[in-house]
Amino acid sequence: SNKLPLKPNSSGDSPSPNASKKITTGSFAALIRVLSFAGPYWRVVAIGTVLALATTFASLVPPYLTMPLVDRVLIPQQSGEHVAIGAALPYLAGLAAAAILASSLGWGRTWILAWVSERITADMRIRTYAHVQSLSLDFFATRRTGDLISRIGSDTERLNNYVSISLIDFFSNLLLVVFTSIVLFTISPLLAVMTLVPFPFVIWLVYSVRGRLHQGFSRSRIAWADMTSVLADTIPGIRVVKAFAQEKREISRFRRANHRVLEANDHVNITWSYFGPLVTLFSEFGILVIWASGVWLVFNNTVTVGTLTAFLAYISRFYGKVESMVRMVPATQRAAASAQRICDLLRRSPLDKRGRPRTMMPAPRGRRGPPARAGGGRSGSGARRRPGSSGSRAKTAASPRASA
Repeated sequence: SNKLPLKPNSSGDSPSPNASKKITTGSFAALIRVLSFAGPYWRVVAIGTVLALATTFASLVPPYLTMPLVDRVLIPQQSGEHVAIGAALPYLAGLAAAAILASSLGWGRTWILAWVSERITADMRIRTYAHVQSLSLDFFATRRTGDLISRIGSDTERLNNYVSISLIDFFSNLLLVVFTSIVLFTISPLLAVMTLVPFPFVIWLVYSVRGRLHQGFSRSRIAWADMTSVLADTIPGIRVVKAFAQEKREISRFRRANHRVLEANDHVNITWSYFGPLVTLFSEFGILVIWASGVWLVFNNTVTVGTLTAFLAYISRFYGKVESMVRMVPATQRAAASAQRICDLLRRSPLDKRGRPRTMMPAPRGRRGPPARAGGGRSGSGARRRPGSSGSRAKTAASPRASA
Protein backbone atom coordinates (compact mmCIF):
# COMPACT_ATOMS: atom_id res chain seq x y z
CA SER A 1 0.00 0.00 0.00
CA ASN A 2 3.00 2.31 0.45
CA LYS A 3 3.61 2.31 -3.30
CA LEU A 4 0.30 3.95 -4.12
CA PRO A 5 0.55 7.39 -5.76
CA LEU A 6 0.15 10.44 -3.60
CA LYS A 7 -1.43 12.56 -6.34
CA PRO A 8 -4.50 11.85 -8.41
CA ASN A 9 -3.65 9.84 -11.47
CA SER A 10 -4.55 10.65 -15.03
CA SER A 11 -7.67 8.54 -15.10
CA GLY A 12 -9.89 11.52 -15.71
CA ASP A 13 -10.54 12.43 -12.09
CA SER A 14 -8.52 15.64 -12.08
CA PRO A 15 -10.13 18.46 -14.04
CA SER A 16 -8.07 20.44 -16.52
CA PRO A 17 -8.18 24.22 -16.10
CA ASN A 18 -8.79 24.67 -19.85
CA ALA A 19 -11.82 22.38 -19.85
CA SER A 20 -13.92 23.84 -17.05
CA LYS A 21 -16.94 24.48 -19.27
CA LYS A 22 -16.89 20.91 -20.59
CA ILE A 23 -16.51 19.50 -17.09
CA THR A 24 -19.32 21.68 -15.76
CA THR A 25 -21.66 20.53 -18.53
CA GLY A 26 -20.79 16.88 -17.92
CA SER A 27 -21.23 17.27 -14.18
CA PHE A 28 -24.69 18.78 -14.51
CA ALA A 29 -25.63 15.99 -16.92
CA ALA A 30 -24.46 13.54 -14.25
CA LEU A 31 -26.53 15.39 -11.63
CA ILE A 32 -29.63 15.10 -13.84
CA ARG A 33 -28.92 11.40 -14.30
CA VAL A 34 -28.71 10.95 -10.54
CA LEU A 35 -32.03 12.77 -10.10
CA SER A 36 -33.57 10.26 -12.51
CA PHE A 37 -33.50 7.81 -9.59
CA ALA A 38 -36.65 9.62 -8.43
CA GLY A 39 -38.65 7.94 -11.20
CA PRO A 40 -40.22 5.22 -9.00
CA TYR A 41 -41.41 7.90 -6.57
CA TRP A 42 -42.93 10.33 -9.08
CA ARG A 43 -46.34 10.28 -7.39
CA VAL A 44 -44.88 11.40 -4.06
CA VAL A 45 -42.76 14.00 -5.88
CA ALA A 46 -45.92 15.31 -7.55
CA ILE A 47 -47.60 15.70 -4.14
CA GLY A 48 -44.54 17.57 -2.85
CA THR A 49 -44.61 19.83 -5.92
CA VAL A 50 -48.27 20.70 -5.35
CA LEU A 51 -47.52 21.49 -1.70
CA ALA A 52 -44.62 23.70 -2.80
CA LEU A 53 -46.92 25.64 -5.14
CA ALA A 54 -49.52 26.04 -2.40
CA THR A 55 -46.86 27.22 0.05
CA THR A 56 -45.67 29.81 -2.47
CA PHE A 57 -49.17 31.17 -3.05
CA ALA A 58 -49.81 31.37 0.70
CA SER A 59 -46.59 33.31 1.26
CA LEU A 60 -47.60 35.89 -1.36
CA VAL A 61 -50.79 36.85 0.50
CA PRO A 62 -49.40 38.90 3.47
CA PRO A 63 -47.65 41.62 1.42
CA TYR A 64 -50.75 42.01 -0.75
CA LEU A 65 -52.94 42.58 2.31
CA THR A 66 -50.69 45.39 3.50
CA MET A 67 -51.89 47.66 0.64
CA PRO A 68 -55.52 48.01 1.81
CA LEU A 69 -54.42 47.95 5.45
CA VAL A 70 -52.20 51.00 4.91
CA ASP A 71 -54.34 52.89 2.39
CA ARG A 72 -57.78 52.28 3.93
CA VAL A 73 -57.02 52.09 7.66
CA LEU A 74 -53.69 53.51 8.74
CA ILE A 75 -53.30 56.56 6.49
CA PRO A 76 -56.92 57.81 6.91
CA GLN A 77 -56.60 57.39 10.67
CA GLN A 78 -53.36 59.33 10.68
CA SER A 79 -54.91 62.03 8.49
CA GLY A 80 -57.59 62.73 11.10
CA GLU A 81 -60.43 60.67 9.71
CA HIS A 82 -62.36 58.49 12.09
CA VAL A 83 -61.71 54.84 11.30
CA ALA A 84 -62.95 52.09 13.56
CA ILE A 85 -60.26 49.80 14.84
CA GLY A 86 -62.38 46.86 13.79
CA ALA A 87 -61.67 47.77 10.16
CA ALA A 88 -58.16 46.42 10.60
CA LEU A 89 -59.25 43.09 12.06
CA PRO A 90 -60.07 41.34 8.72
CA TYR A 91 -56.65 42.24 7.35
CA LEU A 92 -54.89 41.12 10.51
CA ALA A 93 -56.85 37.86 10.50
CA GLY A 94 -55.88 37.32 6.87
CA LEU A 95 -52.22 37.89 7.70
CA ALA A 96 -52.38 35.38 10.56
CA ALA A 97 -54.25 32.77 8.50
CA ALA A 98 -51.80 33.10 5.59
CA ALA A 99 -48.83 32.68 7.93
CA ILE A 100 -50.29 29.56 9.58
CA LEU A 101 -51.27 28.05 6.23
CA ALA A 102 -47.86 28.70 4.69
CA SER A 103 -46.11 27.17 7.71
CA SER A 104 -48.27 24.02 7.65
CA LEU A 105 -47.90 23.52 3.91
CA GLY A 106 -44.16 24.11 4.17
CA TRP A 107 -43.85 21.42 6.83
CA GLY A 108 -45.67 18.88 4.64
CA ARG A 109 -43.60 19.81 1.59
CA THR A 110 -40.31 19.49 3.44
CA TRP A 111 -41.20 16.14 5.03
CA ILE A 112 -42.44 14.55 1.80
CA LEU A 113 -39.51 15.66 -0.35
CA ALA A 114 -37.01 14.70 2.37
CA TRP A 115 -38.65 11.23 2.48
CA VAL A 116 -38.17 10.92 -1.28
CA SER A 117 -34.55 12.10 -1.16
CA GLU A 118 -33.67 9.45 1.43
CA ARG A 119 -35.10 6.72 -0.82
CA ILE A 120 -33.31 8.11 -3.88
CA THR A 121 -29.90 8.08 -2.21
CA ALA A 122 -30.53 4.64 -0.66
CA ASP A 123 -31.31 3.23 -4.11
CA MET A 124 -28.26 4.99 -5.48
CA ARG A 125 -25.96 3.46 -2.87
CA ILE A 126 -27.30 -0.03 -3.55
CA ARG A 127 -27.05 0.43 -7.31
CA THR A 128 -23.50 1.77 -7.12
CA TYR A 129 -22.30 -0.91 -4.71
CA ALA A 130 -23.85 -3.72 -6.77
CA HIS A 131 -22.25 -2.32 -9.93
CA VAL A 132 -18.85 -2.13 -8.25
CA GLN A 133 -19.22 -5.78 -7.24
CA SER A 134 -19.68 -6.72 -10.91
CA LEU A 135 -16.43 -5.08 -12.04
CA SER A 136 -13.21 -6.95 -12.68
CA LEU A 137 -10.18 -7.26 -10.44
CA ASP A 138 -8.24 -5.12 -12.92
CA PHE A 139 -10.50 -2.20 -12.05
CA PHE A 140 -9.78 -2.58 -8.32
CA ALA A 141 -6.07 -2.80 -9.07
CA THR A 142 -6.15 0.73 -10.51
CA ARG A 143 -8.39 2.25 -7.83
CA ARG A 144 -7.63 3.14 -4.26
CA THR A 145 -9.85 1.76 -1.54
CA GLY A 146 -10.46 5.13 0.06
CA ASP A 147 -11.59 6.61 -3.25
CA LEU A 148 -14.24 3.91 -3.73
CA ILE A 149 -15.41 4.24 -0.12
CA SER A 150 -15.65 8.01 -0.55
CA ARG A 151 -17.75 7.67 -3.72
CA ILE A 152 -20.21 5.14 -2.33
CA GLY A 153 -20.43 6.71 1.12
CA SER A 154 -19.56 10.42 1.23
CA ASP A 155 -20.66 11.37 -2.28
CA THR A 156 -24.07 9.73 -1.96
CA GLU A 157 -24.60 11.39 1.42
CA ARG A 158 -23.66 14.76 -0.07
CA LEU A 159 -26.26 14.22 -2.79
CA ASN A 160 -28.81 13.29 -0.13
CA ASN A 161 -28.21 16.58 1.69
CA TYR A 162 -28.44 18.49 -1.57
CA VAL A 163 -31.72 16.92 -2.65
CA SER A 164 -33.37 17.04 0.78
CA ILE A 165 -32.28 20.59 1.71
CA SER A 166 -30.76 22.70 -1.06
CA LEU A 167 -32.83 21.45 -4.00
CA ILE A 168 -36.12 21.83 -2.11
CA ASP A 169 -35.20 25.36 -1.05
CA PHE A 170 -34.04 26.24 -4.57
CA PHE A 171 -37.29 25.03 -6.13
CA SER A 172 -39.41 26.87 -3.56
CA ASN A 173 -37.39 30.07 -3.95
CA LEU A 174 -37.62 29.86 -7.74
CA LEU A 175 -41.41 29.60 -7.56
CA LEU A 176 -41.56 32.52 -5.17
CA VAL A 177 -39.35 34.68 -7.42
CA VAL A 178 -41.45 33.91 -10.52
CA PHE A 179 -44.82 34.54 -8.87
CA THR A 180 -43.53 37.62 -7.06
CA SER A 181 -42.46 39.08 -10.40
CA ILE A 182 -45.95 38.44 -11.78
CA VAL A 183 -47.57 40.15 -8.79
CA LEU A 184 -45.21 43.13 -9.06
CA PHE A 185 -46.04 43.66 -12.73
CA THR A 186 -49.74 43.38 -11.90
CA ILE A 187 -49.58 46.08 -9.21
CA SER A 188 -47.27 48.57 -10.98
CA PRO A 189 -45.35 47.75 -14.18
CA LEU A 190 -43.07 50.78 -13.81
CA LEU A 191 -41.97 49.86 -10.29
CA ALA A 192 -41.58 46.23 -11.37
CA VAL A 193 -39.16 47.26 -14.15
CA MET A 194 -37.18 49.31 -11.64
CA THR A 195 -37.11 46.31 -9.33
CA LEU A 196 -35.49 44.04 -11.89
CA VAL A 197 -32.69 46.46 -12.87
CA PRO A 198 -29.93 44.71 -10.81
CA PHE A 199 -31.19 41.21 -11.65
CA PRO A 200 -29.19 40.77 -14.93
CA PHE A 201 -25.99 41.64 -13.06
CA VAL A 202 -26.71 38.86 -10.54
CA ILE A 203 -27.25 36.35 -13.37
CA TRP A 204 -24.01 37.44 -15.04
CA LEU A 205 -22.13 37.06 -11.77
CA VAL A 206 -23.46 33.53 -11.22
CA TYR A 207 -22.58 32.50 -14.78
CA SER A 208 -19.06 33.89 -14.53
CA VAL A 209 -18.20 32.22 -11.23
CA ARG A 210 -19.86 28.81 -11.48
CA GLY A 211 -17.08 27.25 -13.58
CA ARG A 212 -14.41 28.27 -11.07
CA LEU A 213 -16.45 27.00 -8.17
CA HIS A 214 -17.09 23.66 -9.84
CA GLN A 215 -13.43 23.20 -10.69
CA GLY A 216 -12.45 24.04 -7.12
CA PHE A 217 -14.98 21.64 -5.62
CA SER A 218 -13.89 18.86 -7.99
CA ARG A 219 -10.31 19.26 -6.84
CA SER A 220 -11.46 19.35 -3.23
CA ARG A 221 -13.38 16.07 -3.60
CA ILE A 222 -10.36 14.40 -5.23
CA ALA A 223 -8.12 15.66 -2.44
CA TRP A 224 -10.53 14.35 0.19
CA ALA A 225 -10.68 10.96 -1.55
CA ASP A 226 -6.87 10.86 -1.64
CA MET A 227 -6.66 11.59 2.09
CA THR A 228 -9.27 8.90 2.79
CA SER A 229 -7.19 6.48 0.74
CA VAL A 230 -4.14 7.19 2.89
CA LEU A 231 -6.18 6.34 5.98
CA ALA A 232 -7.63 3.22 4.35
CA ASP A 233 -4.13 2.07 3.40
CA THR A 234 -2.48 2.77 6.73
CA ILE A 235 -4.93 1.94 9.52
CA PRO A 236 -5.78 -1.66 8.40
CA GLY A 237 -2.03 -2.31 7.96
CA ILE A 238 -0.89 -0.65 11.17
CA ARG A 239 0.90 -3.84 12.29
CA VAL A 240 3.08 -3.73 9.18
CA VAL A 241 3.72 -0.01 9.65
CA LYS A 242 4.90 -0.52 13.22
CA ALA A 243 6.83 -3.68 12.38
CA PHE A 244 8.98 -1.75 9.89
CA ALA A 245 9.01 1.51 11.93
CA GLN A 246 7.25 3.52 9.20
CA GLU A 247 5.20 5.78 11.47
CA LYS A 248 7.03 8.97 10.43
CA ARG A 249 6.68 8.11 6.76
CA GLU A 250 2.92 7.55 7.07
CA ILE A 251 2.51 10.78 9.04
CA SER A 252 4.35 12.59 6.25
CA ARG A 253 2.03 11.00 3.65
CA PHE A 254 -1.03 12.09 5.58
CA ARG A 255 0.36 15.60 6.07
CA ARG A 256 0.87 16.00 2.31
CA ALA A 257 -2.65 14.70 1.57
CA ASN A 258 -4.11 17.04 4.20
CA HIS A 259 -2.19 19.97 2.70
CA ARG A 260 -3.73 19.26 -0.71
CA VAL A 261 -7.19 19.40 0.88
CA LEU A 262 -6.30 22.72 2.50
CA GLU A 263 -5.05 24.18 -0.80
CA ALA A 264 -8.17 23.08 -2.68
CA ASN A 265 -10.48 24.58 -0.05
CA ASP A 266 -8.49 27.83 -0.03
CA HIS A 267 -9.04 28.25 -3.79
CA VAL A 268 -12.79 27.80 -3.30
CA ASN A 269 -12.88 30.24 -0.38
CA ILE A 270 -11.03 32.91 -2.38
CA THR A 271 -13.65 32.73 -5.14
CA TRP A 272 -16.57 32.69 -2.73
CA SER A 273 -15.21 35.53 -0.58
CA TYR A 274 -15.87 38.12 -3.30
CA PHE A 275 -18.85 36.36 -4.88
CA GLY A 276 -21.13 36.43 -1.79
CA PRO A 277 -20.64 40.11 -0.88
CA LEU A 278 -21.21 41.18 -4.51
CA VAL A 279 -24.58 39.40 -4.55
CA THR A 280 -25.55 41.16 -1.31
CA LEU A 281 -24.46 44.51 -2.80
CA PHE A 282 -26.68 44.00 -5.86
CA SER A 283 -29.61 43.09 -3.61
CA GLU A 284 -29.19 46.22 -1.49
CA PHE A 285 -28.88 48.29 -4.66
CA GLY A 286 -32.21 46.87 -5.90
CA ILE A 287 -33.98 47.89 -2.68
CA LEU A 288 -32.43 51.37 -2.94
CA VAL A 289 -33.75 51.70 -6.50
CA ILE A 290 -37.26 50.82 -5.30
CA TRP A 291 -37.09 53.42 -2.51
CA ALA A 292 -35.95 56.15 -4.90
CA SER A 293 -38.49 55.26 -7.60
CA GLY A 294 -41.29 54.81 -5.05
CA VAL A 295 -40.71 58.19 -3.40
CA TRP A 296 -40.75 59.91 -6.78
CA LEU A 297 -43.97 58.12 -7.82
CA VAL A 298 -45.68 58.88 -4.48
CA PHE A 299 -44.86 62.59 -4.76
CA ASN A 300 -46.33 62.54 -8.28
CA ASN A 301 -49.48 60.74 -7.03
CA THR A 302 -48.78 57.81 -9.33
CA VAL A 303 -48.79 55.16 -6.60
CA THR A 304 -50.09 55.14 -3.05
CA VAL A 305 -48.12 54.64 0.13
CA GLY A 306 -49.78 51.26 0.57
CA THR A 307 -48.61 50.18 -2.88
CA LEU A 308 -45.07 51.28 -2.08
CA THR A 309 -45.24 49.41 1.23
CA ALA A 310 -46.38 46.24 -0.52
CA PHE A 311 -43.65 46.66 -3.13
CA LEU A 312 -41.00 46.99 -0.45
CA ALA A 313 -42.29 43.83 1.25
CA TYR A 314 -42.32 41.93 -2.04
CA ILE A 315 -38.94 43.21 -3.16
CA SER A 316 -37.35 42.29 0.18
CA ARG A 317 -38.59 38.74 -0.29
CA PHE A 318 -37.66 38.78 -3.96
CA TYR A 319 -34.01 39.69 -3.47
CA GLY A 320 -33.82 37.64 -0.29
CA LYS A 321 -34.83 34.54 -2.25
CA VAL A 322 -32.56 35.46 -5.17
CA GLU A 323 -29.64 35.83 -2.77
CA SER A 324 -30.54 32.51 -1.17
CA MET A 325 -30.64 30.83 -4.60
CA VAL A 326 -27.29 32.31 -5.53
CA ARG A 327 -25.76 31.07 -2.30
CA MET A 328 -26.86 27.57 -3.28
CA VAL A 329 -24.39 27.64 -6.18
CA PRO A 330 -21.57 26.10 -4.06
CA ALA A 331 -23.89 23.33 -2.85
CA THR A 332 -24.97 22.66 -6.43
CA GLN A 333 -21.36 22.53 -7.62
CA ARG A 334 -20.43 20.13 -4.82
CA ALA A 335 -23.40 17.91 -5.64
CA ALA A 336 -22.56 18.00 -9.35
CA ALA A 337 -18.98 16.94 -8.63
CA SER A 338 -20.21 14.07 -6.44
CA ALA A 339 -22.74 13.03 -9.09
CA GLN A 340 -20.01 12.94 -11.71
CA ARG A 341 -17.83 10.70 -9.52
CA ILE A 342 -20.74 8.29 -8.97
CA CYS A 343 -21.64 8.23 -12.67
CA ASP A 344 -18.01 7.48 -13.50
CA LEU A 345 -18.42 4.24 -11.57
CA LEU A 346 -21.79 3.42 -13.11
CA ARG A 347 -20.38 3.94 -16.63
CA ARG A 348 -17.79 1.21 -16.10
CA SER A 349 -18.94 -1.80 -18.10
CA PRO A 350 -18.73 -5.22 -16.40
CA LEU A 351 -18.36 -6.87 -19.85
CA ASP A 352 -15.22 -7.31 -21.91
CA LYS A 353 -14.88 -6.72 -25.68
CA ARG A 354 -16.47 -10.10 -26.41
CA GLY A 355 -19.52 -9.30 -24.28
CA ARG A 356 -18.58 -11.68 -21.48
CA PRO A 357 -18.55 -10.72 -17.80
CA ARG A 358 -15.12 -9.52 -16.74
CA THR A 359 -15.53 -11.19 -13.36
CA MET A 360 -15.84 -14.68 -14.87
CA MET A 361 -12.94 -16.73 -13.51
CA PRO A 362 -11.54 -19.68 -15.49
CA ALA A 363 -12.21 -23.12 -14.12
CA PRO A 364 -9.30 -24.44 -12.01
CA ARG A 365 -7.15 -26.98 -13.83
CA GLY A 366 -5.18 -28.91 -11.23
CA ARG A 367 -4.03 -32.55 -11.07
CA ARG A 368 -6.65 -34.58 -9.33
CA GLY A 369 -5.32 -36.41 -6.26
CA PRO A 370 -5.75 -40.13 -5.48
CA PRO A 371 -9.17 -41.29 -4.30
CA ALA A 372 -9.76 -41.44 -0.58
CA ARG A 373 -9.27 -44.85 1.02
CA ALA A 374 -12.04 -46.46 3.04
CA GLY A 375 -9.75 -46.83 5.96
CA GLY A 376 -9.04 -43.20 6.48
CA GLY A 377 -8.19 -41.68 3.09
CA ARG A 378 -5.31 -39.31 2.55
CA SER A 379 -3.29 -37.75 5.29
CA GLY A 380 -3.62 -34.13 6.27
CA SER A 381 -0.62 -33.13 4.14
CA GLY A 382 -2.08 -34.64 0.97
CA ALA A 383 0.91 -37.04 0.37
CA ARG A 384 0.35 -40.73 -0.20
CA ARG A 385 1.72 -43.09 2.43
CA ARG A 386 3.32 -46.33 1.49
CA PRO A 387 1.42 -49.43 2.47
CA GLY A 388 4.14 -50.45 4.84
CA SER A 389 4.40 -47.19 6.68
CA SER A 390 3.74 -46.93 10.38
CA GLY A 391 0.90 -44.47 9.90
CA SER A 392 -0.87 -46.86 7.52
CA ARG A 393 -0.48 -49.79 9.87
CA ALA A 394 -1.72 -47.73 12.81
CA LYS A 395 -4.84 -46.63 10.91
CA THR A 396 -5.52 -50.19 9.75
CA ALA A 397 -5.21 -51.49 13.28
CA ALA A 398 -7.53 -48.83 14.62
CA SER A 399 -10.16 -49.38 11.92
CA PRO A 400 -13.31 -51.22 13.05
CA ARG A 401 -13.36 -53.05 9.72
CA ALA A 402 -9.77 -54.32 10.30
CA SER A 403 -10.46 -55.45 13.88
CA ALA A 404 -13.48 -57.39 12.64
